Amino acid sequence: TCCCLQRPEVTVTLTEGGRSEFLGKIVDPWNWCDIEFKIYDNTNALKYRIDGNCCQLGLCCACPCDPCQTVDFNVFDANNQIISKMQKRGAGCVKEAVTDADEFALNFPAEISVQDKALLMSAVLFLDYRHFERNPRRDQ
Repeated sequence: TCCCLQRPEVTVTLTEGGRSEFLGKIVDPWNWCDIEFKIYDNTNALKYRIDGNCCQLGLCCACPCDPCQTVDFNVFDANNQIISKMQKRGAGCVKEAVTDADEFALNFPAEISVQDKALLMSAVLFLDYRHFERNPRRDQ
């Protein structure tokens, strides 16, 4: 990817009993500064948006202490109303110093479908991969 060109997206499909059902897709749109993901349902309608402000200690500092490992996100519905919160948390100072494991907490909005839960969980995995995983070969 380069700025607004070739933005990555993930399609989410439920495969069960030999049949596949397209649930939706998650797009990582270009955003100058903040972390943003858009989640679309199986009709390609915008369902949710996850947004994290870039001015958080957890994004700017690589120290293993708890405040430097926490990043907060808001989950918006299609009407741009905050309906939930999500947080990337550190595993604690000692564990963070010796491992690269990340921990996420997501509160599902009340009364959402199983398909929407699958889309939101897929968005969490995509977000972790895009912004918090480090590949030593890529950094060289």
